[in-house]
Amino acid sequence: MSDAGLQIAGAGGAVLCDLARFCARPDERLRAARLRELAGAAAPLIGVPACAAAFGRHIAGVLNLRALPVTHMPTGAEALALYVALAPFGRLDPILRALAGAVWQDAIRGALRKADRQAWIDRVGSDGVDLALRQGPMLYAALAGVAPGAAYSADAAERLLAAWLAGRSDLAAQIWAARSGHAAPDAPMGEAASRQVARLIGAREPTWTDA
Repeated sequence: MSDAGLQIAGAGGAVLCDLARFCARPDERLRAARLRELAGAAAPLIGVPACAAAFGRHIAGVLNLRALPVTHMPTGAEALALYVALAPFGRLDPILRALAGAVWQDAIRGALRKADRQAWIDRVGSDGVDLALRQGPMLYAALAGVAPGAAYSADAAERLLAAWLAGRSDLAAQIWAARSGHAAPDAPMGEAASRQVARLIGAREPTWTDA
């Protein structure tokens, strides 16, 4: 993302300021495994304070972040998508676990043995299981089974989020692909599923709105 692009877009916006921080130090918004994957030969510099700025520039170069298409001030649905794509994983992980609970709600409700139910708690957290049992059929039925394959996959929620972001903002989808390694799927997400993902995010993070 170029400085000129930021100026055109209006760098005073909260979303764009957050985007600028991500472009300057993407290493601060990546999971450890993704960071090691991108670092390559520079991996020994991970966590070295004296090299932090230079390492951040290296990761930004690997991800080609200066090429991000920032040409305007994001508003509405696009702004919400960018909030989500840029959010720290500490705030995103509860959302991802809840999404996983919605996706596998049928399997979770069918887990009648205590050991099987505990296995799902270990995978998607108690909140994800609670969502599947209490809210899934009424509020998130369109998300049931949308993940490819019948078996549980730890990154399915991240892939689902990639599809949702792609339907709202190409820029947000590119940022999420850089952070997670998951590009948007070729097939668009259905309208009902997209609305339900937005509902779930709003329930977990009510200050993130598309207004």
